[in-house]
Amino acid sequence: MNLGKLAIGAVVSTIFIFLLDYVWYMVLMKEDGREPPDFMWLIIGLLIFSVAFVHIYIKGAEAGTPVQQGMRFGIWAALIMWVPMNLIWYAVIKDHPISVYLVDCVYRLVQMVLLGIIVAYVTGVPGGSRGKASDGGDG
Repeated sequence: MNLGKLAIGAVVSTIFIFLLDYVWYMVLMKEDGREPPDFMWLIIGLLIFSVAFVHIYIKGAEAGTPVQQGMRFGIWAALIMWVPMNLIWYAVIKDHPISVYLVDCVYRLVQMVLLGIIVAYVTGVPGGSRGKASDGGDG
């Protein structure tokens, strides 16, 4: 794996998520009563997520344009993480009405699609056949 692509993708992803989340939660959704985050832990969490997101993207890029690959990957990332977590948080916390969690599901889906497209362009990982030559995990 190209560590340079991973590092650049992770830094760009972390910055993108941080800025988009700041605008979404601290500006647009400020009235839903959320406490301001502890930024140190927020950034650590976003960095861990970004490294994993980019790594998995690089390992699993499929055929298609960067937009197609990024959209496909972003949708699956949202479905494996954010949508179920929002529903679970509603089930166990219930500090907001279900509509707040559903709006967050839609926001995260859009965010992950955009992030997938950004990562596809930043990493420049071509889709196509997977194997030793493309670092696809066959060896």
